[in-house]
Amino acid sequence: MRSMWRSFGIVVAILGLAALGVAETPDLGYRVDANWPSLPRGTHFAEVSAATVDKTGNVYVFHRGEQPIMVFSPEGKLLRSFGKGLFSNAHEKSE
Repeated sequence: MRSMWRSFGIVVAILGLAALGVAETPDLGYRVDANWPSLPRGTHFAEVSAATVDKTGNVYVFHRGEQPIMVFSPEGKLLRSFGKGLFSNAHEKSE
């Protein structure tokens, strides 16, 4: 019972801070682009487990699809994909 009241108190405090504007999320300048990336016809993402960006802005996506590693240009063009048969799933290396 005590932990329930503690959790309730934390939620109330967070909501109170949000109402005061203290917990506002800053504008980081990012926006959603529903058309990014451009995937070839018949290609889709399976469950994505990781993504990263290199120093030139290329985006590397690691997912559970047939080609588990996909590399995109900053504009969203698929540059290459690879890794077929290398992983049994997107979380472990196959033997």
